[in-house]
Amino acid sequence: MNNLDFIFCTNFYDDVSNGPAKFARLVAKHGRGRVLVITENKQESEIDVQAMPRPPVWAKTTFLAQLSRSATFAQVIAGLSLPKDTPLVFNNVINTLGSSRRFPNPVIGFINDYKNMPAGRAGFRGVRLIQRILLSRLERTAALRVDALVVNSHFLAEMVTKEYGLLPARVHVLYKGSNVLSVTFTPRTAPALGALRLLFVKTDFKIGGLPELMAAVKLLDRPIELHVIGPTENAVAAEVDVSAIRDTGATVIFHGKQSPDFVADQLRGADVYCLPSHSEALGVSNIEAMSHGVPVVTSGMGGIPEVTNQGANCWQIDQNDPKSIAEGIRATWQQWEETLDKVNRAREWVETHFSEAAAYQRLEEIVDTTKKSISGE
Repeated sequence: MNNLDFIFCTNFYDDVSNGPAKFARLVAKHGRGRVLVITENKQESEIDVQAMPRPPVWAKTTFLAQLSRSATFAQVIAGLSLPKDTPLVFNNVINTLGSSRRFPNPVIGFINDYKNMPAGRAGFRGVRLIQRILLSRLERTAALRVDALVVNSHFLAEMVTKEYGLLPARVHVLYKGSNVLSVTFTPRTAPALGALRLLFVKTDFKIGGLPELMAAVKLLDRPIELHVIGPTENAVAAEVDVSAIRDTGATVIFHGKQSPDFVADQLRGADVYCLPSHSEALGVSNIEAMSHGVPVVTSGMGGIPEVTNQGANCWQIDQNDPKSIAEGIRATWQQWEETLDKVNRAREWVETHFSEAAAYQRLEEIVDTTKKSISGE
């Protein structure tokens, strides 16, 4: 274990449908031979991995599962006989609770979103709200104990610093990398005639602004084919009158939860990507759309402006106003020259700021800075 740059601990790995899991695979890919990944659901053999047990059956809630994981990670780490200067990097800061005071090693934890903080709990009620409050307390305790905290946007850095009372110098921004350089860039503007193929990707569709998008579809005087990835039709129909949208002549297709390959295939065929989100720590799906050359219509909420270069690389809309959303969508074909400029600038922006290589290099910088800070260099 003496030649390792750091240990990376994550319960997610094989399930690549979320940001933390995608980042875990990025770390394994770029740190091969220099990073050991500790995870509970790793099955491939070409990556250096230390397996760990899943939470026991009694840990049925997220709260109990996280407590169980933090103890299990510490147990596995204790058996590795690591040099005391080998950093321990955790994809979820709550999982550091069993290790941050037990080992002399530098401990670095991630907070990937703000769903446990007050701003992210607005949609929760009853038992789910209580669970989020308990998780928030665990997250704050863990964040105060680690040597460094990593977040995925400047927006989130400001939020966690304020909410959890952290020292700004201990909070580091690391943009989650996208495999942008392997994506074929096909710059496009929306066609002026025929059916317009819209794409929306967000499991939490209400936060993502799908109800407002569907209201905007009714205002577009042309055939629309709306593809929705993430939620099921039944889940959306409980909140939105989907039949009323279809009565306007629009086609609405629900794909449910899908793999990254399926999403990429849909992006290759999309005319416009629209995410009128009410709340995003960063907005990775916008990055993926920009990588493919799809015109993006999105809001300016949360960390999204860090992806869109303060709105310069997208058609920025008011997420609360269906008319504004419809105007942004229309602009993708009515103002096609400006749209094409935005699409080309967007690809350049994500290549520079959101590539996998840039993300891993930034992680190495944070690890090195943390080690020097602890040693007094």
